[in-house]
Amino acid sequence: TLKPLLMIDGGCGLKGAGTEPCMESSGSDTGGVIAVPGDLNDPHLTNWTKQGPTVFKGCDGSSGPSPMWKNGDKYNLVAIHGFGTARFESTDAMLGSWKMADPAFIPQRGGGGGLWHKVPPTVDGLKEQAWPTHIFQCNRFGDGRPTFALGIYDHQHETFSNM
Repeated sequence: TLKPLLMIDGGCGLKGAGTEPCMESSGSDTGGVIAVPGDLNDPHLTNWTKQGPTVFKGCDGSSGPSPMWKNGDKYNLVAIHGFGTARFESTDAMLGSWKMADPAFIPQRGGGGGLWHKVPPTVDGLKEQAWPTHIFQCNRFGDGRPTFALGIYDHQHETFSNM
């Protein structure tokens, strides 16, 4: 059963942009939390319960975590890291503890928080050609304007290849 969940990357807001890494790596409280609904029967999800702080080990100044996905027994997310995008993983059921798994997961820098989304499965009639599994919003030219990359996410090897 899917349950609503919010991940709030609060480091920049609490510490001030440019003064500390946005996704903290020391375990100190930067304001980043996970929040879950207080009452799943409330159709408006009015009350939320905060859990935190969220700890990112080895983040090295990463910021803007993406939507999460589950692969086997671990959760994943991507975040802006230097001039590229890193993949983080967690086996914590409460999603409060993360570690950097691949600092060069995607060579382009994410734009808008590294937006990363699954695309629908292959279309009818397409049999011989690989079909993209994900779309990634990036800042390919470094000018702040979003560009998009279609690619294939390999669940077994935890890699992403541009098409």
